[in-house]
Amino acid sequence: MGGFILELQTFYKDWKLLFYSVDHSCVKLYIQSQQKSNFCPSCNMPSSRVHSRYWRVIQDITILSLQVFLHVSRPIIFSQKSPV
Repeated sequence: MGGFILELQTFYKDWKLLFYSVDHSCVKLYIQSQQKSNFCPSCNMPSSRVHSRYWRVIQDITILSLQVFLHVSRPIIFSQKSPV
């Protein structure tokens, strides 16, 4: 399984696989955005100031009778002018 996951990273360069776990009922992939900048949600200006990070859990399609969960960490980016 490790080789398959490494191949996925070649297609999704902005994402890093932190770790994964597999048990009798599910596969859990923990991934983190490597995004360096984005537009501030307050003023819509480009910025690279990371305010914080948040996690989301996404249930993907079942593979070989195993449930698949993506645990995704993304940054919240605000500009220097933002009051946050």
